[in-house]
This record gives sequence, structure tokens and C-alpha cells, in this order.
Amino acid sequence: MPIEGWQRTDTVCFSVAMTDSQTQVHLALDIRNRNTYPYRNILLRLTQEDPEGQITHSDTLSLSLADTQGMWTGKGWGGLYQSQFPLHRVNIQKAGEYRFKIYHLMPTDTLPGLNDVGILLEKTDLH
Repeated sequence: MPIEGWQRTDTVCFSVAMTDSQTQVHLALDIRNRNTYPYRNILLRLTQEDPEGQITHSDTLSLSLADTQGMWTGKGWGGLYQSQFPLHRVNIQKAGEYRFKIYHLMPTDTLPGLNDVGILLEKTDLH
């Protein structure tokens, strides 16, 4: 994320090549925030697209980064905290490039205090 902040108009995009078909992966979201992040939560929009560009999942996420006393809930030290949020399973129907897009829905156009936003995909058993 830029030091000056994440612009509402800047979409974070991840393209992932999937070589297996007929499989599932667990999707998780990783967020690293600095202690200068001004909110306890973050509101995001996540969409995923299949290799043909069709949206296969779209969700609004409200994720808590701090408890009710304002203490950061992620792991970290030195003013940087990492939180991981398991989301859902992604059904891979065919091999190809899958795209995940994320943008923020917070009340400010420029969202300060975020260091990184990323995704984690882990292959799972179908059973």
C-alpha cells in the first residue's frame, strides 16, 4: 500500500494460475496494518473471476482489526500487526487464471495506516 494511503479508486488485483481442475482451495485474506490505522475495522469488497472473466463470487467483508478497547488483534510488534481472515472455499472448475479484486469501502477516500493487503490460497481435499 502507498505510504500516503489506499485510495478508494485503487483496486488491489491478484491473478493466480490454477493448473488443477475440479478442485477446491481455501481463500484467506491477510492484512498488515500500522498502529496509525485510524479505525478498529475495515470494510472491503472482494470479487473473484474465473478464467473467462465471469464473476463467480462477490462479497462485502467487515473485518475487525482491533478489539473494543482499541488493542490490535493481529500478531506483531514495533507498530506493525498482521491479521489473517479465513473466508471461503473457491471451487476450481477448470485450469486457468483466476482473478481476485479488493477495494475498500471505508468512509474516507484515502485510507491511511495499511501496510499490505494480500490473499492466501491453500489446496484442500474435496472430501
